[in-house]
Amino acid sequence: MVGSQLRSHWLAEPFGSVSHAEAVGRLRTVMDRADRGRGHLALVRGGPASGKTTLLHDLGNAARARGAVVLTASAAVEESTLDWSLTDQLFCGRDLPREVRDAAATVLCPGSGHPLDRAVVVNDLCTVLLDLARRRPVLVCVDDVHWSDTASLQFLAGLHRRLSAAPMTVVLTEWTRRWPAMLAFSADLARRPVERLGLARLSVDDVRSIAVAALGERGGGQFAFDLHRRSGGNARLAQAMIEDCAVPGHAANGPSSEGGHVVIGQATRQAVLDCVQGWDPLLAYVARALAVLGTSADIPLVASMVNAATDEVEDAMEVLTEAGLIVGGRFRHAGMRQAVAASLSREERRAVHLRAARLLPPSGAAAVEVAPHLIAAGSAPDAASVRLLRDAADQALDSDRLRLAVECLELARRDTPPGPVRTAITRTLVRALWRLDPAAARQYLPDLRGDHPKEPASAWHDEVAAVRAGLWWGEHRSLTGIPGAGEILEHPRGAAELHLSQLLIRGTAPVRSVLPEPSGTGDPWGPVLRGLAEAATTGVTEATVVNAEQVLESCDLRDDTIGIVWWCLNVLLQGGRTTRAIRWNEAFIAEASRRGAVTWGAVLTATRADIALRLGDADTAASCAAAAMDLLPQPAMGLLGWYSGATFVMASSRLKRFDDAERILLALADPGDGSSSLHRLRFLEARGQHLLANSRPRAALDQFEEVGRRAERHGLDVPAMLPWRVDVAQAQMRLGQRQAAKETLIRHLRHRSVVRDPRSRGQALRLLAVMAERPAQTADLLTRAVTWLEQAGDRYELGLAHADLRDLERRAGSVLAGHGARPGTALRTARGTAPGAVGSGRVQTDRETDHLAHDRTGILSRSEHRVAALAAQGRSNREIAATLFITVSTVEQHLTKAYRKLAVGSRNELAGMLASADPRARHETSRHETTRHETSRHEYVRRDGRAGGLAAAT
Repeated sequence: MVGSQLRSHWLAEPFGSVSHAEAVGRLRTVMDRADRGRGHLALVRGGPASGKTTLLHDLGNAARARGAVVLTASAAVEESTLDWSLTDQLFCGRDLPREVRDAAATVLCPGSGHPLDRAVVVNDLCTVLLDLARRRPVLVCVDDVHWSDTASLQFLAGLHRRLSAAPMTVVLTEWTRRWPAMLAFSADLARRPVERLGLARLSVDDVRSIAVAALGERGGGQFAFDLHRRSGGNARLAQAMIEDCAVPGHAANGPSSEGGHVVIGQATRQAVLDCVQGWDPLLAYVARALAVLGTSADIPLVASMVNAATDEVEDAMEVLTEAGLIVGGRFRHAGMRQAVAASLSREERRAVHLRAARLLPPSGAAAVEVAPHLIAAGSAPDAASVRLLRDAADQALDSDRLRLAVECLELARRDTPPGPVRTAITRTLVRALWRLDPAAARQYLPDLRGDHPKEPASAWHDEVAAVRAGLWWGEHRSLTGIPGAGEILEHPRGAAELHLSQLLIRGTAPVRSVLPEPSGTGDPWGPVLRGLAEAATTGVTEATVVNAEQVLESCDLRDDTIGIVWWCLNVLLQGGRTTRAIRWNEAFIAEASRRGAVTWGAVLTATRADIALRLGDADTAASCAAAAMDLLPQPAMGLLGWYSGATFVMASSRLKRFDDAERILLALADPGDGSSSLHRLRFLEARGQHLLANSRPRAALDQFEEVGRRAERHGLDVPAMLPWRVDVAQAQMRLGQRQAAKETLIRHLRHRSVVRDPRSRGQALRLLAVMAERPAQTADLLTRAVTWLEQAGDRYELGLAHADLRDLERRAGSVLAGHGARPGTALRTARGTAPGAVGSGRVQTDRETDHLAHDRTGILSRSEHRVAALAAQGRSNREIAATLFITVSTVEQHLTKAYRKLAVGSRNELAGMLASADPRARHETSRHETTRHETSRHEYVRRDGRAGGLAAAT
């Protein structure tokens, strides 16, 4: 065995531990004594790469400077069986006079062809060397003497016996462990004086000195501590790490503000390999086994890996520990482990990993610990390996190690022939990939089409994931008749998940045709989930909301529950439990992020955006929708891309970020094939809202009417999710088609599901109030709209309704003010009187109202009037400044004065005052009432403190 000589024996003699500098000083003292005729031998002990070679080099240079002749040699394990190999090195040095080299060559190669008598050779060589020492000081340096051949050890021992009478110094270095071949030599050394030095590892101060010398002051501080910790005090490694940190481009990874960080670069990786491969081969084998096994390594397992005895492996690991490479049987740094593993050839790596995969299971290692070795080998050579990979994938999925699960399943699938086992592996692979990237899962769906024989223990949650992946990419328009879905639909929880997943992805699903009827046995959640699913078509009730909350409290986020969780969040939202919906939604988003489930996170983040938009928080809606699209770019979003895309476009249009909205509209262009899902129709609705916000009401109306036609044709007329009639009415109002708008809104309010949808009901009532001809009717409709919108929690629509109420009160108050009435009674008067009547019985016409308004606006200066007119159009202060070529500060001053003179508190009131003062403006305002509300809503919401985010809104 190559490493049989690695058995160690502790030396009985004590060795003092000294630093490199102290060792040099003590050895110079030994040389001084030799110069005075008292030769001496010094034995320096240290671990591998502890700086012994550097010490001999420095000592040799110092000796040459003093005129000494220096003989050097370095023993190697490969030459340990070759007699006189080390001695031959000593007498071939460049410092030796020619006559000395010739005399030594004559002794070692007499030319007679007879075997050399070792005693004669030792005596003759010692005589040659001692003769030289009488003329000049001599220094003999031997590195790694423990690997010397036995003949050369006899020569060194004989030289030691003759030193007392010659001005000669002999310095030998050895490891901290001793070898069998050294036993006799050590015993001989022990009979005479020997200077023994133990070379300690570098201290922190030593490392700091080296680092500062190479890197300047930035090499001190925390960097020195980090460098010492990572190198283990190994001089070779420390120097290599310093070299890496000095490489241009790596300076930022040196002593940084984050506490110092050492680069593991090319120099360090090479130093690690030098330390491992430059010693005994068994050390290299053990180091490679440790690199491959990682945390699974222990001495018996490593011994099996390298086919060596456990005591040999134990000694090898102690040597690696002393060298600073490993700590507790593990490499000190991942970069060191990677360097050793990378040194294996492709064939070596495959063989080592396959051997590890065979040896680990009997030792009790879990499948998830063994599988990476099969993956690294790139092979599952037998059925047992495939079974292990599948078990490892299940364990990895349970612990959310998704990429490991995918790698296990892809390898198992590749090495499994077609059949039930391969189909089952493919289903599990689709489930794992769908969490990470639905686009990657799509490539495996063709293998699952058609009927396939199943394994006896086939997992139904794998089948759920496979069917849902088909829904995601639009391969199934109905759950009935899908291969593999029949048995799932008989399971209450599986049926609910598939139904709600279809609702999530496509926006609709047949309910009674797929959900099993409740029974007295089976899953107790069956009736509850059925009720939740049916709420998609029958509407949300209080009982449905309670059930949704209970399901969320009891339901874990899993592959087979994501659809259930999504719908329960929507039930809470539609039921007015806004705060609870947000709280649950954000908790599940955090869980999805923690578990690395990208698709879950994208779905839930898109839901968060939808919630924010429904609550009137356009900023949050836009940012969350963008985040969802960043998590899953469009190629991976499938049909759900319309969901987040629609929310983003609606929010961006509301915020007047038209370029952002255009970008998504172009990316998600309607294919024009007439196919529909609720999310696709919602995206078309968003396009219409974008057109309306860009003052293109005719194009917007065409878009909204197309949405309505498709919704009715495909059974997707769900006002809670798609209030297209409200959109049609808004476009008709902008076009002056007031009667048509009223009729559209009445049809909307008569829809059977609107009664349970406070948001769209409130929207419709507010628009009807805008078109009402009598103040009393307007006040009544607005009051009812506010009630419904408060229940829905939509602060955007609620802000518009409040703005309309304030405008109504201002109009009524401007009439009553001329008759001494208090402003606070204006709205009550408007609600309780006939059209145009006031408390005194006098009729106040529109012309008189206009005259009162004109009297007040006449007090504005020309500059104030220009600024106020632009502000009433919805321009921002910065836009007004740019239009009038004045500063923003000047705009603010003019607006402040205008507000004070006209006794108004918002741009909405300012717009109404100016419109009343100018008949042409009044006519335009009457025609485009909705536009005026749109342009004033942001100022009103900001002034009333209703744009502080969802937390404040709820």
